[in-house]
Amino acid sequence: MKRLIILSLFIVSQLSFAQNLTKEKLKEKMGKELCEDINTKTITEKNFEFLLGLSMMKVIKNNKAEVDHHYGTVMFGDGGVLEKIGEDMGEQMITICPDVFEKMHGIGVLDTYIEDAKEEMLADSSSVDYDEEYEEPNVNGKFLSSKLESFQTIKIEESNGDISKYIILHNFENSNLILQKKLKVNDKVHIYYYEDLIYDPKQNKFLEFKVLTDIQKI
Repeated sequence: MKRLIILSLFIVSQLSFAQNLTKEKLKEKMGKELCEDINTKTITEKNFEFLLGLSMMKVIKNNKAEVDHHYGTVMFGDGGVLEKIGEDMGEQMITICPDVFEKMHGIGVLDTYIEDAKEEMLADSSSVDYDEEYEEPNVNGKFLSSKLESFQTIKIEESNGDISKYIILHNFENSNLILQKKLKVNDKVHIYYYEDLIYDPKQNKFLEFKVLTDIQKI
């Protein structure tokens, strides 16, 4: 009888502990479970989103009581459980299973997500009224080199003497000047770019990059 009482108390205490995880602890727990599950699957560019969704639903189901407590019970739609957890799991996966991000980069999924995010940002910005017309950052300088690092990267000596790196993340009108090696060292150029946080698979973290949107020989 005494053993039964002790066992019952142990089970109750374990259940109580499981149902009182802080949101941060829950995110960490779910992140580990999601990484473990997605790593058992063979992902491709076509099936990644589907498989990630299945893994996420499995993790949510396994932690339903805590998910309901911290995220609510409305699963779909803007601000729904899936959207909130999706954002949190992205943050967790960067530190818990960076190899998944390397796979995403290797099969082109990460680039697709970045492009989709840009399109969403452009769509959102198109509905906003600005007092002044936005001017894309641009600079004059001299072309120094082009090299494949984590991304195709060029070095420019700007007119003030600073040397800066710019990466090619997507196609643009004059990208052939770089990709087909038409520029020579010390050629004068005018470049347009934007700055963004982008995942660098070699350094396993998000870094601030200057991303080329155009380059013109002058």
